[in-house]
Amino acid sequence: MLREHRYQCPCCDYFVLEARGFHQVCPVCCWEDDGIDVDTLDAVSKSNHITLRQARANFAEFGASDQAALSLAATAEQIAGLRREYRARG
Repeated sequence: MLREHRYQCPCCDYFVLEARGFHQVCPVCCWEDDGIDVDTLDAVSKSNHITLRQARANFAEFGASDQAALSLAATAEQIAGLRREYRARG
């Protein structure tokens, strides 16, 4: 069972991170949080090797930050009930 935390993943918008910018991997979408946020959507993440804009589009399309992480991403059942607040996608 996934637990809700205080911080929001910049990719999937779920509140599942214990802190921001400390390279924690999101258990929902598998984005490694290296500090990039919605104010820098087009910067290439050194940890993820893609932009946050592309990772967000990937999550919207198939449920993971990139295709390689799809088998590791959370299922709909696992994220049911978790808090999510959509943010501007620029």
